[in-house]
Order: sequence, then structure tokens, then C-alpha cells
Amino acid sequence: MNVHHLPGLGVGLVLWPALLPLLSDGGSGIDVVEIEPEFFWFETGDPREPMRLDTGILQQLAQLPQHKLVHGVAAPIGGTLGPQACQLQLMRDVVETLRAPWASEHLSFNAIPSGESRMDSGFLLPPLQTAEGATQAARNIVAMRQQLQLPVAVENNVNYLRPLPGELSDGDFITQVVQAADCGLLLDLHNLWVNEKNGRQPAREVLAQLPLDRVWEVHLAGGSQHRGYWLDAHSGLVNDEVMALAAETVPDLPNLRAIIFEMLPDYLPQVGLDQVRLQIERLHRLWALRRPRVSSPRAPSIEASQYNDATRAVPTPAAWEQALGTLVSGRPSGLNANAPFPADEPGVAILRELARNARAGQIASAAKLTTRLLLAHGGEAAFNAAFDPYVARHAPRQFASSEALAFLDDIQGTALSIPHLLEVARFESAVIRSALSRDERMTLFETDPLPLLAALAEGRPPARAYDAIPHRVTLRNGAVTRMQRVALRNGARDKSHA
Repeated sequence: MNVHHLPGLGVGLVLWPALLPLLSDGGSGIDVVEIEPEFFWFETGDPREPMRLDTGILQQLAQLPQHKLVHGVAAPIGGTLGPQACQLQLMRDVVETLRAPWASEHLSFNAIPSGESRMDSGFLLPPLQTAEGATQAARNIVAMRQQLQLPVAVENNVNYLRPLPGELSDGDFITQVVQAADCGLLLDLHNLWVNEKNGRQPAREVLAQLPLDRVWEVHLAGGSQHRGYWLDAHSGLVNDEVMALAAETVPDLPNLRAIIFEMLPDYLPQVGLDQVRLQIERLHRLWALRRPRVSSPRAPSIEASQYNDATRAVPTPAAWEQALGTLVSGRPSGLNANAPFPADEPGVAILRELARNARAGQIASAAKLTTRLLLAHGGEAAFNAAFDPYVARHAPRQFASSEALAFLDDIQGTALSIPHLLEVARFESAVIRSALSRDERMTLFETDPLPLLAALAEGRPPARAYDAIPHRVTLRNGAVTRMQRVALRNGARDKSHA
């Protein structure tokens, strides 16, 4: 593995639209922005072109002066079902447009077989940590590298499950994967610390087992506590313990090329842009601790792990993924006798809750108006009255637009007696489908839609009643082009407005 041609990029962050102001005031010390390519992907519903790329936003990001990296979240390489060809092609289009020197993905899985196709699990899940699992992950990495035609790094995953007797330790498993694939390592130090906090292998013990010369990139993030677990929530600034771990580790990474801060945009109002700027400054102090070396660092420890008991039988990776994926997605009612988990494994319940919250978040982001109408009618109880039956009836979708469309279609088949709910759900469904298909759609309102939609767009509760004046709304490419009053019974027709 020759890494000397990889450029040193510096300090940066995972970029979201809410963080763009940081780039407009001289860059705030941001040398590199990392892009999640799925932000530009859409499922079309057309088997001839199942996924499509939004090239407009991508071209705008390509014009930014910062270096760019591409970090995937929808095509993880840790499972027996590797990334789909259409995903890799879109990822290649993104890395070529952004001229990224390498790409990265997660050492996780998110899909399980379902008949002749595959079902999304609703969340990034930990693979089975065996030699067979490591070999499969390495094959997926090699296939991704061949398709993308550039170097690939794999990110060490979060694991909320207790170690399974017979598994490799966290450090041993990661090492076997990256050495077999001859790839880079994206070292997420917050992930290591989270695993330690939740009872898995101590972070420093993992680091002692890793080939640190393969680390090209470091991720740092904040988290939160929930039901006795520390969550990798990307919910704020990096805490002092993780920063101290980073300060110890960075000098031992001779091929480090980038340090990246991760925070979801939902938490920006609580944190503030000024605190993000200060976080970037702290990362620059870490960057200054690098000690690039020509010689190789110390060899990783190969001592047997306390978890690696070769006398204990373990399931196959496929059986593990099928059991964990179906449990987390909420399809079965509970743990079955053949599940490769102890009956009292609490991590399954945490993963199921996180997956459920992720689905709700996708709907809230892609069907904002419908979500706000439900919340305005009766708070979380009203939203859950629609969401819980939907989850019970439908498997997860990987992309927000697909999850939202399925939810909106489901609502239209229910008997929820909430004023204007069906109209707003039909409208948002038409908006999404028009944008995806790039065509023209029409939908009907029983009232004047302008004050109703304006209230929801501004986050205000809708009025108790609106004038009963039916309207037809025309959309093209996801945008409203015309609102027209429907013909009255006497044949008169009011003026339309764009």
C-alpha cells in the first residue's frame, strides 16, 4: 500500500448546508470539507435507473475552494450483501466531480436478503467479528476500490452489543480487515471511546492492536447518554476525554492526511457557529502534533483477545446479519430461539430504538409539512398515531425521499380524522414525485392552499378553518407553478395565481 501520493489536506468538517456560513468568512480555518454522497442520491422507482444524482448541488460544492473528501453512509462494506453496482457508480460520479483523493465507507452492514431482493435494516449495524466476516469485508473493499478507481479507507464502527464469545476483539477484527484489503483506515476515535464506555474493548487496547500506519483520516465527534448507553449521536462538541485520546494518538499516525469534525445540523442551534469555529481551532492544535516518519511505526499487538475463544461456536456472518437486521428493523415480534444473541441482550433494543428514530427523522426532513401538521394537531402522540402503524406494516427505506413517500401513501389509506391531513399528504407526495421524475403533477385542495401551506412552512399551527374554495395545484420538477381555483357549480371560474 503506497500512501505517499496522498495529499495532506489538514483540518475540516462534514459539510451540511447549515454549516456553509463557516466557509464564507475566510473559511474559519477549514482546509477540507467531507461530503456524504447520498445527500445527492435519489431513488427514482424506475428499474432502468433505480438511483439518480442531483448534479446541480454537486457542481456548486465542487466550486468551493476547500479540498473535498467523500464519506459514504449508505453503501457500507461490512456485510455479506456488499454495495450495489448502481451505488458505486453514483459514488464514483461524486468523487470524480469533487476530485477527492480517497473515499471512505463504514465497517458495518445495512441490508439483508429478502426473497429475490434486499431489505434495508434501517440503521448501520455491526458485522460479525470473525475471520470469515473480515474476509468478506475485505472483498467488498477491494470491489469498491476497483469500481471507484481510487484509494478507499474503512471506518471502524460503533457497536452497542456485548462481545459475543468466539468473536475477534474489536482491534483484531479491524486489523484483519484492513490488512486483507490492503486499504486505509478512517480512525473514528469517538467510536472507539463509545464502544469502551458501553462495555466493549478499551480504546487504548484497540489502538495497540491496530496498524496505525494505515490511518489516513481521523474523525472526532460528540455524543450523548441515553438509557445507560453513550450514543455516537454527533450531537455537539468533542468532549475532553476524546480530545485527550486524540492528542495521545495523533503523534503515532505517520500517514495522517486529515482530521474531520462531525456534527449533525440539527444540533447547530444549541452549539452555535462560534463554538464550531473554536472546535476547528482545537483540531488545528491536534494537527500540529503530527510527526510524519519514514520508518514504520511499532507493529500492532497480536496477543489473543479475551473475547476470542476459538472453542465457542459462532454463527455465520449471513445468519448474524439476518437475525440482527430483522430484529432491528422491527419485522419480528422479538428474539427467537435461533437468534445468535443472548435473550437478555439490551443492545438490540437500543439499536431498534435508534433505527426507529432514524426513520422518523427521514420523514420529518422530507415531509416537513405533513409532520408539522401532525405535531400541531396533537404533538408527538398524533405523529406516533400515524407513524407506529406505518412502521409495523412497512420495512425501512434507505433514502429519506423513499421513506417519506411510503409514509405519505400510508397516511392516505388511514382513517385519521385530522383537518387537511390528506390534502397536505397528497401535496407533499406530489412534490417529491415531481422532483424525482422531473415531470408535471397536479393535486387538489378543498380550501385555498396558500394560507394553510404558509402557516406550516413557517412552523405555525394552521387556522381552525379556511374558506372552502377548492383549488388545483400544478407542480413541475418539485416546484409549484400554478394554483387555480376549481370551477364553481355555476360554471364561473376564479383567476389563478402562480
